Amino acid sequence: MRDFWTIFVLSVLTSVDNAVIVSGIARRSRYNLVLVGLLAALILSALRTPMVLGVVSVRHLTGLRLCLGIAVLWVAVRLCRVEPDARDEMSFGRLLTVIVVTDLALSLDTVLGLAVVARNPLLVWLGVACSLLPLYALLPVFAEVMERVWWMQILTAGFVAELGIDSITDDPLLPLHLSGRPEILVRAAAAAVTIAYGFWRAGRRRI
Repeated sequence: MRDFWTIFVLSVLTSVDNAVIVSGIARRSRYNLVLVGLLAALILSALRTPMVLGVVSVRHLTGLRLCLGIAVLWVAVRLCRVEPDARDEMSFGRLLTVIVVTDLALSLDTVLGLAVVARNPLLVWLGVACSLLPLYALLPVFAEVMERVWWMQILTAGFVAELGIDSITDDPLLPLHLSGRPEILVRAAAAAVTIAYGFWRAGRRRI
């Protein structure tokens, strides 16, 4: 049981920010967010388990981090949409896909790092599922906060952009690997540009 609680606690701590980010993506959806969140949590539990166990080894796949980073940057741009009248017309299947890909992209290193904690497939699945289900069931709550405090979503977009650049610069496909201060500056610049764009866009809509 100790392995279960370790997986559960680590998964909760590293998934709270993912749930907040995902709520920013799904908050303008026309679908029931509780249903969306629960289905996404079940899908993610099924996908994270083989990754944690090392059945699906993706850490060193060339190009993976680059593709995930680009996907995360796309999510960051979408999060800059804070217009009160904007509605997201994504289909239910596409919305679920975007949520699942976003979560995996943001938590790839953490998920793979859990491999040192437990090797029992049932315990891993239970720990991940029990942590994600309550978090993603709270998507309507997170979405309501985003709706009321609109600028929080823009700050979240900056954080997501920084993670996207981090993923891209770590990909072995790129000939130039940034590290130390240059990498920090590039990531900070990506966050700053995204936040500036978000506030500029919001300002235009409020004129």
